[in-house]
Amino acid sequence: MALTLNLTLLENTVTGTIESLRGAMQISSGSFRNGVLTVKTTMPIALTFVGEVSRNTMTGNVTALQGTTTFSGSRTP
Repeated sequence: MALTLNLTLLENTVTGTIESLRGAMQISSGSFRNGVLTVKTTMPIALTFVGEVSRNTMTGNVTALQGTTTFSGSRTP
């Protein structure tokens, strides 16, 4: 499933939305420290993304009630 992260970074705090074909989810908490992005959603589903950012790419894990899986992505100019 393709997702689009629309993020805003202010100091170490990340806010924004995660969009899919099913709609948008508000980020309930987020941070960016030492090259690691952590974002959480609570509604309509609880997700936790933890990814390492390197230049224009990110790889990491996403955890939901059903379990954990890997993800990767890239920045769109």
